[in-house]
Amino acid sequence: MKDMNAHPGKGINHALGQIILKQDWPGNVGSIPHPRGGLKSLVLHSGLKFDEKSDGSRIVPELDLLHILSRADTCGYLRSLFEWCVCRLQMHCPVWNAELDSDFCLQDGKKAKLTCDQKIDSA
Repeated sequence: MKDMNAHPGKGINHALGQIILKQDWPGNVGSIPHPRGGLKSLVLHSGLKFDEKSDGSRIVPELDLLHILSRADTCGYLRSLFEWCVCRLQMHCPVWNAELDSDFCLQDGKKAKLTCDQKIDSA
């Protein structure tokens, strides 16, 4: 069951130990011109320093992919990467949860235009 009160900002806030983002981004985060720069600016504005590598390595495990990818109209690049990983796992793992396709909008969700027509080989 999805936590409807969850938002990516909560993972960022938890990882950084301070409220940086108060709510979910209302639009498509894929349309933010330089999201790391924007996040860095918000963190600096709150009085903290931001290191993309060390802070990023704490933020990523805190992100709720189910929440982030449950909106079909957003996050095309992340969904494309996630779909590639799922396809690779399917090739090597006979157990498959069909709900992943719908939960993460893998069939009908926005995908990266750059890679959406590429085929995944069986190697």
